[in-house]
Amino acid sequence: MRYRFHELVRQVRLAALRQHHPHTKEHLHRRMVEYYEHLGVSLDGEATNGDRKSDAGSDERFMMQGELLYHALQVQELRETAFKRWAELTEHTLLRWNHRQSGMLLELVQQLAEEGEAFFCKEDAPYGFYLIQHAHFLRQKARWEEAKGELEQSAHLFEERGYAAGLARVLQELGDFYLHQGKLDDAFSSYERALALQAQVENPAAFAIAFNSIGAIHLMRGEFKDALACFEQVIALGNQGEKTGMFAAAIHNTGAVYREQGKLELALNYFERALTLRKHIGVPADIANSLNTIGGIYDARGEPQRALAYYEQALKLREQIGNPIDIATSLNNIGIVYKTQGKLEQSLRCHERALLLREQIGNPIDIANSYNNMAHLYLERLGKTTLSGAPATPLTEQEVQLAVVLFEKALSLYESLGQGFEPEVAHELEALAFCSILSNNTEQAVAYAKRARSIREKVHQAAERRAIGGNMSDFFTLVVYPLLDRLTEKNARRAFGTARKSSRRRKKRQKRKR
Repeated sequence: MRYRFHELVRQVRLAALRQHHPHTKEHLHRRMVEYYEHLGVSLDGEATNGDRKSDAGSDERFMMQGELLYHALQVQELRETAFKRWAELTEHTLLRWNHRQSGMLLELVQQLAEEGEAFFCKEDAPYGFYLIQHAHFLRQKARWEEAKGELEQSAHLFEERGYAAGLARVLQELGDFYLHQGKLDDAFSSYERALALQAQVENPAAFAIAFNSIGAIHLMRGEFKDALACFEQVIALGNQGEKTGMFAAAIHNTGAVYREQGKLELALNYFERALTLRKHIGVPADIANSLNTIGGIYDARGEPQRALAYYEQALKLREQIGNPIDIATSLNNIGIVYKTQGKLEQSLRCHERALLLREQIGNPIDIANSYNNMAHLYLERLGKTTLSGAPATPLTEQEVQLAVVLFEKALSLYESLGQGFEPEVAHELEALAFCSILSNNTEQAVAYAKRARSIREKVHQAAERRAIGGNMSDFFTLVVYPLLDRLTEKNARRAFGTARKSSRRRKKRQKRKR
């Protein structure tokens, strides 16, 4: 929709009204604000019930709130309050993945900018903040390059204006953008720049967000000491003031460090503390995140039924919110539990739904994870798991081809992601080696296994970090790598034996010549 003037204003050209009768124009907008306030809609009122499936009444109220904002943003003494309300509403609707409502709010500002409203001059801060919100909207639509362009334009605007707080905000958003693309180095650089700027402007809340984000990068890289140091900083800040969502996130992330180190009981303690805080704060997405993570701990402890109960609670909340990224994560995890329980067809359906959502979103990390999990599931359906080893009768390449194709896709994505994803690369190579063993292609199996072993030895990964789902690292450590050593040793002995035989033949020939 396009936001409109009152019927009287609609008949007058905007340019002429603004030029010749600026006070009349503002007076008309002020009267329209009073009209909507008379209807019970105000700048500090609720515009939506937060439910994507809102009824006609709440939809109508949201439209009225949009009309109110359109007029209030053109009244000088109301602009700051109206813009703050616009930003809150836009963030809220984006958090709910309500693209219809967030799109309407973004179009409102775009229209005012097109109409030449001075408050939204394309060189001033309000327009820079609009670009940040629009980039978030484009990211949710998987329009990655357009989103990046909006963020870079916003960063340039804030740099030109010398506005440190705005630049810090957009750098944080750029970090999130790179993180979702799997570009850890670029994300880390953006977060560090944001952190430095937040220290200058003395914004403790934004400072905590940047610190938490840097800690998340360290965690993904397996740099646990550095990750814990970052999360402890955020917790210390939270202990000095209000217990915010970021304080809860730092406690949650501390649990994630201990989980990666295999300290499941300690991790569970932190996750449960975070869940209690998040329930008190009341943000459904964060509550679902905690439920999902606690489910993962019970899954790792070999309690699939308890894990499933938590995963299903998380999925229910996430479906109400409508964030496809989180829905896909829950479906993926439920699929893993079904696989553990031997419910392979149910597991496959969950993984297929998760992959479809992840491909629509375009996050390479999640897509690769789905490829890996589905490939393991195909092997499970063949009855050839890492626990049973290679069959007595080798399988044909066609029988394992579905799994091989998916492992190769996952490998390609993880290799493209670069630093921080070496464990995943090694895992996919081990999986491909295992498939080669199944089809009795020893030469190819050895080649894959050598590459995987080389990577694991370089990063000391076996002792540092847990591998991704469907882990066969133990199988390779206990079975394949010793077998590889024996094969290498056997080949060396064979070559040595051949050399010795050749030497004896030469001596015999020399004796005959004498």
